[in-house]
Amino acid sequence: RGPIAADAVDAVLDPEFAHQLADALAVAPQFDNLVGMLVDAATDDGRGVERKRPAPKGAARIVEKCALRPGAPDDTSRVCDVNRDMIVCDTLGDLTDLLRRLGE
Repeated sequence: RGPIAADAVDAVLDPEFAHQLADALAVAPQFDNLVGMLVDAATDDGRGVERKRPAPKGAARIVEKCALRPGAPDDTSRVCDVNRDMIVCDTLGDLTDLLRRLGE
C-alpha cells in the first residue's frame, strides 16, 4: 500500500476515531427507529415512500474515503455518515410531507 493509503489506515486505527465510530454505532438503533417512524407514518397516510436500509459504513469504505481526500488522507473528522439510510419518495409532495414530519 502507498503512503496515502497507509495514512488513511493509521487514521482509522487511531483510538480516538475508534471511540467516535463506537459512539456512532451506539446510536444506530435510535436512528433506525426515527427513520422507521417517519416512513411508517407517511405510508400509513398513503404517501408513496420506500425505505432503503444500507448497512453502517464499514472501516474499508472509511479508509477509502479518507485516502481519496487530497492533502488530508489522515483526517477522519469529516466521516459523518456512519449511520445512514435512504427514503425514496414517489413525488415532490411525498418529499415535502416527509420533511414536514421531520421538522415536527
